[in-house]
Amino acid sequence: MPRPYFPSPLESWVSQKFIDHGIIKPEDLVLKDIARVFGIEYSIWHGHPFAYRLSEDSAAYIVENDQAAEYEQREHFFHELGHILRHCGDQCDLSVPFRKMQEAEARQFALYAAIPYHMIDFNHNHSLESIMQEFHVTRILAYTRIDGMCQQIIVQQNGSFDEKRCE
Repeated sequence: MPRPYFPSPLESWVSQKFIDHGIIKPEDLVLKDIARVFGIEYSIWHGHPFAYRLSEDSAAYIVENDQAAEYEQREHFFHELGHILRHCGDQCDLSVPFRKMQEAEARQFALYAAIPYHMIDFNHNHSLESIMQEFHVTRILAYTRIDGMCQQIIVQQNGSFDEKRCE
C-alpha cells in the first residue's frame, strides 16, 4: 500500500537520520542506544531535563529527570535530541523569537522522532492505544502525531484544510 501522504521536510530528515544510524523499527528506539549512535552522553539526575552542545564539533549531553515517568522521559529525550541535532549553543544567548522558533522545531522533532514516519505500518489499522504501546509514548504525543498526519492527508487530498469537516 502506498504511503497516504508525503512527509514534511523535517519529518523526512528525522527518518533519514535514523535510517542512516540503523534505527529502523520501533524496537530500535532505545534512548541509551540512540544517544550512543549519535555520540551523545546521556544521563539521568534529579533536576530539569536539558541538552547542551556548544558547537557542532563539541561533545553533546542530554540529561533527563529521574522523577519523570518512562514515557515522559522519552518525550523529553526526543525534544532534547532535536536541539542537539538541529541547534547548537546556549539558548540564553538567543533572542526570544529565535528561542521560541527553536523550541517549536524541537517539539515537532520530538513528534517525528518518537513515532518516525518510516516505522509506521500504514497497512495496519492502528488505534491510539496501539501507537502508544508500540512506540512507548504518552496519549497526548500519540494523539498529536496521529492528528497531524490526518490533517496533512486531508490537505494533500483536498488542497486545503477545512476545520468543519473534522468536527
